[in-house]
Formats: sequence, C-alpha cells, structure tokens
Amino acid sequence: SRRYPGAYIATQDFEWREALSLRQVLTERILTGMRLEKGIHLDQLPAHNYGAELDAAASQAEARGWLIRQGPRWLPTALGRQHADALAQLFA
Repeated sequence: SRRYPGAYIATQDFEWREALSLRQVLTERILTGMRLEKGIHLDQLPAHNYGAELDAAASQAEARGWLIRQGPRWLPTALGRQHADALAQLFA
C-alpha cells in the first residue's frame, strides 16, 4: 500500500543474510566498540590470529591518546571517540 509501506512489507517473506569472514566480524566489533564509552572486551572478539596486529594498532591509538587499555578491556578516550573513524581505521 502506498500509504502504509509497512503493511506491504509485513506480508512479504524476506530473508537476507550477509556472510562475514572472521576478519570482517572482528573489524565490525572493533568499529562499533571504539564508538562506545565502554569500549570492547577482548573476550567478546572472535578467536583470531591477529594478536600482534591488534596490539600494534592499540599501541598506536594509545600513543595518540585515543585508547586506554585496562587489562582485557580497551576503552576509547573522549579524544578517541572524537576521532572514532580514524581510531577504528587503525584496527581495520
């Protein structure tokens, strides 16, 4: 219906899924986490072999004042959240 597109959509069967690689899932979680005050907890990331790569990116972010590491939790600073895209790009 033109007036109520939701009524039309509700009557249709839609199924769409995007298959992501392990690296893509990891990147998406980091991209999202670096925009949140609570940051990311490493235990929430998928199992991976990117430890050294992530550590190097986190070290760069710390040097710029964008990230604080508190054990397994990585927290973006207020400055880091202002530069969230650039911060997340370090991990991409």
